Amino acid sequence: MGRQPGPIDVTGAPLEAAARFAELSEELLAEHDEAKVLSQICDRARDYVPGVDFCGITLRGPRRRLETFCSTDAKAEECDALQRDLGEGPCMEAAHDVQRLFVVGDVSTDARWPRWGPKAAEIGVRSLVSVKLSSDTISEDHAPLGALNMYSTERDRFDADLVEIARIYVVHCANAVAQARQVTGLETAIDRRHLIGVAQGVLMQRYGLSQQSAFDVLQRYSTTTNTKLRDVAAEVVERRSLPGREQPTAD
Repeated sequence: MGRQPGPIDVTGAPLEAAARFAELSEELLAEHDEAKVLSQICDRARDYVPGVDFCGITLRGPRRRLETFCSTDAKAEECDALQRDLGEGPCMEAAHDVQRLFVVGDVSTDARWPRWGPKAAEIGVRSLVSVKLSSDTISEDHAPLGALNMYSTERDRFDADLVEIARIYVVHCANAVAQARQVTGLETAIDRRHLIGVAQGVLMQRYGLSQQSAFDVLQRYSTTTNTKLRDVAAEVVERRSLPGREQPTAD
């Protein structure tokens, strides 16, 4: 997907801005791969939010661990890495749901992050907007997936209008991420059901079991070995038998 010519003029026609955001939603919703959607969101931020010089997406992993999933510039990665190393910074707090949105007019003097701010200024960051990336489709309690971090090399670049545009942009983006995650989850569930069905067929053919008995065998083996049912099914399909058993029964 190529970049559109120029950012939105938020001081111009509001209907034109609305139309551009509608086009953005259509483009993002047409992509069902979550990783690709996130990369597109990062790349397109400069098109849709005036003042953004570079951008990064911070995602929350297991045990609330943060990582930079994608960025438009090495400076964004460096800024994010500094926050993780120092244990402070706006994108960390947005990603951890401290509040939905952070605006920094001058990172070098912002008292909220006294260690990170001056170091970010040395990298070339002057101001930023960091917005929580969340959706009730991703999580019913709006727990954050992460944060979209938009950086400028100018001080006080993001006024009230641009902050609102950034917020609207992230809402559209979060909805696209939510749909991609739903589709990915559905496809994974379908693949899992298919694999389990194939494994049932293997056991039915080899050991003369009924369909229900074959499923019971798979489920019991999964429970007793503390192995995911999908992994048990995959091994049955590969070995053409139940692991460690010559003659399974449904009892």
